[in-house]
Amino acid sequence: MGNDGVIIVQKGLLKFSNSKMLNITGFSEEEAIGQPFTNFIAPEHIEMVQERYLKRMNGEEVPEKYEIEILSKKGEKIPVEINASIIEYEGQPADMAIIRDITERKKAEEELRDSEEKYRGIFDDSIAAIYIFDEKKNFIDSNKAGLDLLGYSKVELLNMSIPDVDANPTVVLPAHEQILSGERIINYEHKLKKKNGTVITVLNNSKPLTDVDGNVIGMQSTLIDITKRKTSEEALLMEKQRLEDVTSQVNCGLFMLDNKARVTYPTKSPKNGLDHLKRSKANYAGNFSIKSHKNVQVSKFLEQEKWSAVNRL
Repeated sequence: MGNDGVIIVQKGLLKFSNSKMLNITGFSEEEAIGQPFTNFIAPEHIEMVQERYLKRMNGEEVPEKYEIEILSKKGEKIPVEINASIIEYEGQPADMAIIRDITERKKAEEELRDSEEKYRGIFDDSIAAIYIFDEKKNFIDSNKAGLDLLGYSKVELLNMSIPDVDANPTVVLPAHEQILSGERIINYEHKLKKKNGTVITVLNNSKPLTDVDGNVIGMQSTLIDITKRKTSEEALLMEKQRLEDVTSQVNCGLFMLDNKARVTYPTKSPKNGLDHLKRSKANYAGNFSIKSHKNVQVSKFLEQEKWSAVNRL
């Protein structure tokens, strides 16, 4: 209580004020003592404070602790927390109030609200899916992109947990354990099942959420749908394998040209590929400049085709 202001009000007048209370408001003892206590309360709070004071003095039950704003000598409003109770002062009932200046706390709360509003804007407007989970892996929040990704409404999703949407729940358990132990996961690929049953591949970046004591209380996950990319990569790998299978069996020179008519994929067989090209270059519809086994420049070679099988002459 040493850092708190203390006042005693009797019959509506200020009878006592400690030095801390005088420091908070800027009034001298002579200026404050004997004045109606309502003179020191911000106008919008006077009615409520006066009503509670009268009820308390009449023995009625009212909240002991509440927040209001009081006035400094300069007329500035100071947010305070009040804890009031009835005592006996100079032989008569009086109201004693312990008054704590909460200016810094209110400032911190305002900064937190601003930060939360800014975060909420980023959260809601993000094109990446963002989910918040508790320590039991239940959904507790999602942005619009997250709802669109899985196809659920917010009401539906907030009644679900991670296993409900994981396509392979056991596969991702080690990643979940890593996050809930306090570590991040970065660019982790796994599969999810949408409401309509479609399985998608996502890139997951997740971090643990902690309380003020550092205890993990949940996690935040940011997901990007990479299903199309993975499909394209798989198709390219299949095409590459098919090409290698074909070129390993043909008995002729086989070349791939880029958009500048440069050979990018000759067959690996010396007798089929470049050696054959060296022997018969005059027979092709173009001119060749052969510099080395790894660098064959083609100035003009069947311009309408990317691929051509060069038959043995």
